[in-house]
Amino acid sequence: TIICCSLKGFSQSSQNDSLPNATLPACIQYALTHQPQVQQSLIDEKIAGATIKSKLADWFPQISLDAYYQHNFKLPTNFFNGAFIANGTSNISSIGLSGTQNIFNPDVLLAARTSSDVKKAYSQITDSTRIGVIAGVSKAFYDVLLTQKQISVLDEDIVRLDRSLQDAYNQYKGGIVDKTDYKRATISLNNAKAQRKLQQDFLTSKYAYLRQLMGYPDGAHLQLQYDSTELQRELDFDTLQLINYNNRVEYQLLQTEKNLQQYNLKYYKWGYLPSAYIYGVYNFGYLNSDFGKLYERAFPNSNVGVQLNFPIFQGTKKLVFMSEPTRL
Repeated sequence: TIICCSLKGFSQSSQNDSLPNATLPACIQYALTHQPQVQQSLIDEKIAGATIKSKLADWFPQISLDAYYQHNFKLPTNFFNGAFIANGTSNISSIGLSGTQNIFNPDVLLAARTSSDVKKAYSQITDSTRIGVIAGVSKAFYDVLLTQKQISVLDEDIVRLDRSLQDAYNQYKGGIVDKTDYKRATISLNNAKAQRKLQQDFLTSKYAYLRQLMGYPDGAHLQLQYDSTELQRELDFDTLQLINYNNRVEYQLLQTEKNLQQYNLKYYKWGYLPSAYIYGVYNFGYLNSDFGKLYERAFPNSNVGVQLNFPIFQGTKKLVFMSEPTRL
């Protein structure tokens, strides 16, 4: 198509901030570089990639260093051998290293399963935005050219009508024709000039619209250039070609969103499975009533284990997702 053919020569397009002599490929390349919607789509794509990495990081071991200090103004009291006895020390401190490793977790599993589809969805959104920008710039480009051609035709009509007006006036003065032909020629010329003024105003607004689509500065010069032979060649495309909806980015994006919704459904079903992780802790405990001697002697302790979390009842928020979705 015209749009697809116009993508040729992007690598040779100007990357400057101004296009004094702008061809269609140069205008499209400028728009893809400066159009805010395209830039926003690229930023969203980077944000999605960084978010996915942060979610997938939960599969790696989580290691932390914990430390605390506690001073007891009054020692805790315990019941021992029929008496209440205050025991312990005034100062308690601990420094420990702990680590956990996820074995199964619905949130992390969902991030792992959907990471490729989420990246694909944002990439397809960017492609869709680019296609929309290319189509919009191409239409606006040809609209400007069409208006310029209409102005050229009107200029030729004005020259012809002005000559006809002079001939009618001379014939009227010579008594060959009556005043009606002279007045009719005057009206036709004035109408042509009015149409020319209207088309000139349209041209100004269409240039402004093209600048807006391209993200082009208002004060910068923009003069469109084109090759009529090349444009005619690009118009010769096969209108009998069968439409393949699978190649359309809108259809591909809907398929990706469908996959993500299916994973979202599975996530609620996985919520009934236990969460499991391995943990390990190594602590240095310090106990002493004299703060100056608190860290002279350490009492280390360590442990490892596996923790399972079985969801029994979480309200009814997940029950609606357990049945098969309604098919329209």
